[in-house]
Amino acid sequence: MKKNVLLIFILFGLNSYSQTYVLDNTFGNSGTMTYNNRLYHVKNGLLVNNNYYFISSNTIAKVDYNGQIVTAFGTNGFKALQQTNETLTIVNFVFSNNYFYIYGSVKNNSTNNIDIYIIRIDENGNYDSSFGTNGIVKLDFGLQENISSFLTESSGSLYCIGTRFNQNVTNTSRLILFKINNDGSINTSFNLNGFKEISLDLSTSGSEIIPYNSQFMLLGTTTGNDGTYNRTKILITEVDGNGNSNTSFGINGFKTIPLANSGIYYNTIKNVQLLNNTLYINMNQGGAMLGDNSNNLLIYNLINDQIESSITHGEFFYNKIIDNKVFLTSYCYSCCGTNYYACDNTFELRKFNLDGITDSSFHINGLYSYEFTYAGVPGEPVIGDSRSYVFIKEPSGKILIAGFIYKVFSTPGFSALRIVEGALGLNSIVHNDKNNFYPNPFNNKIIFKNTTPIKNVEVYDLVGRKINKPSFQYENDNTTIDLSNIIEKGTYLLRITTEHNEIITQKIIKN
Repeated sequence: MKKNVLLIFILFGLNSYSQTYVLDNTFGNSGTMTYNNRLYHVKNGLLVNNNYYFISSNTIAKVDYNGQIVTAFGTNGFKALQQTNETLTIVNFVFSNNYFYIYGSVKNNSTNNIDIYIIRIDENGNYDSSFGTNGIVKLDFGLQENISSFLTESSGSLYCIGTRFNQNVTNTSRLILFKINNDGSINTSFNLNGFKEISLDLSTSGSEIIPYNSQFMLLGTTTGNDGTYNRTKILITEVDGNGNSNTSFGINGFKTIPLANSGIYYNTIKNVQLLNNTLYINMNQGGAMLGDNSNNLLIYNLINDQIESSITHGEFFYNKIIDNKVFLTSYCYSCCGTNYYACDNTFELRKFNLDGITDSSFHINGLYSYEFTYAGVPGEPVIGDSRSYVFIKEPSGKILIAGFIYKVFSTPGFSALRIVEGALGLNSIVHNDKNNFYPNPFNNKIIFKNTTPIKNVEVYDLVGRKINKPSFQYENDNTTIDLSNIIEKGTYLLRITTEHNEIITQKIIKN
């Protein structure tokens, strides 16, 4: 309940241009779904032809547009990636040219050798036999390798970035580039060895490849010793389609962004987006002390070679830029510490302007938050460490948020919710004088002083769920609204529609 107190105070500051969201009742169970008994930690999600697809560390799942598991996909809706005597770990997936490309690392369970794999499947989970060997490509460049990102070229070939390293020797990592033909074979015309390396400082790792100036921008990290720690910098370089460096870019073809702060000695790039010569770099930073870590969305101007601003939030996971706005999922983590009883079990979505300033017009002061409950009972939180990992924003404006609910006293599960701009969107609301509602706080009823008869009354909680449609009686410019069915004490929103279709809202408090 502690977050509800904050929401009450924020709500009083809502302006008349807020974009308020409610649960989409056409999805799942009144807008939410918890797929119990599914220990499934979502890493990313896509909406393809009105079906949702999600990946975890080694499984892809399919959910229809109504929120139901598509049981014909894989085994009861979940397709695990399995190979004999090998462990496959998914890094990410994309949908291109009517196929999913799922990529990551494959570990030989006997030798512990780590290599690259790419799988191509259709929307029904069938492997494409024309790609590699029965739909899977495995790449061994002589040491250990991983893949972090790729682009699909017009020919159907894949331009890939990753890292090559010797797991038995420290500081041997090198950024690698390689190309895969449309049939899954290595493009040896790119390089006879099948790959090209970029090396800087003690070690260099590859993270992202992005189209840039009719060429390609590569992002990764490079690590050097500052006399105390091995600290990491962001590495940026530009190459052409053959992997040749543009030496006029930065200094000798490279730009680096120092990131080391006191006590921080490693930085990992989670994802990158480029917009208008500005990079939005999602970083995880960590230090020597337990819990000394944070997530930062760095906003870096390529023209000025400066970090213009950053969004720092110790509990965010995923971000995406849509319609010139930054969306960021977050969750309760540091609030819990080692005590799950301290947690509210919420999924959260935040919205920012491109300069990193909170977009206060989005829902409640830039934040949409939903707390999962036991059997849907308000005020009874599911205690645990839950994570809202990904979100998908549709052209229609609907937003799906997916993640994992960890329930201490119940079965944990893969969970999702979908929200839509709702009736409480304040851009269409006419505010009324609060003195026209009494008594407020109320016990069982409220009297509304009005000169126009009303035709509808609804009551919502603070996350936009409609919880009551009370009866009312109009007489002598007063409407008596029966709220006796509201039992739990707290703050609610009363929404009134008049006979002239005027919409009036009022915050009301149950004693």
